[in-house]
Amino acid sequence: MMIVFTVNANVTDPNGDPLRYHLMFSSKYINQSTGLSNATFTQTGATSFSVTAPEVLGTWKVYLCLLIALRR
Repeated sequence: MMIVFTVNANVTDPNGDPLRYHLMFSSKYINQSTGLSNATFTQTGATSFSVTAPEVLGTWKVYLCLLIALRR
């Protein structure tokens, strides 16, 4: 069964530079892994995302990574 949840963020760049987003999961509390894995997500608004939950049950941390494209 696929479970989807929503992530909302209140972020802006003070200089007005465009922002790009990437969502990742940490499975540290499931298997003590120190790495991050890519989350399957769709951007549904300026700063909101629909995210597919991992199939493995447990406590997952979700990370929202911001990529700032600097204007020259």
